[in-house]
Amino acid sequence: MESGRLRHRVTLQARTGAVDDFGQPVDAWEDVLTTWATVQPVSGREFQEGAQVEAEVTHKVWLRWRAGATPRPTMRLLFAGRVFEITSVVNVNEGKRMWLLLCKEQVDE
Repeated sequence: MESGRLRHRVTLQARTGAVDDFGQPVDAWEDVLTTWATVQPVSGREFQEGAQVEAEVTHKVWLRWRAGATPRPTMRLLFAGRVFEITSVVNVNEGKRMWLLLCKEQVDE
């Protein structure tokens, strides 16, 4: 992929092991990497979840491979004020050049 196509600024985050004053895990995230990427919407759908209609939007995100900053499905991605859950990570062509992240946008209704 040409570098000119990596025009979106994204931040990769990992969950911290933080706990509150009572020793309970806290849902906290820390930045791992901020880099340029390509964010491409793939599909969207609405579905019934209980008594609510839920929305789901999936995306493909390409970013350059970096040693020591390996994305994982336990991480999340921030882009333009939106949060993306990483569902799958692919080392494109096993070439250590590009990562392809398959993501699901967290949509609040």
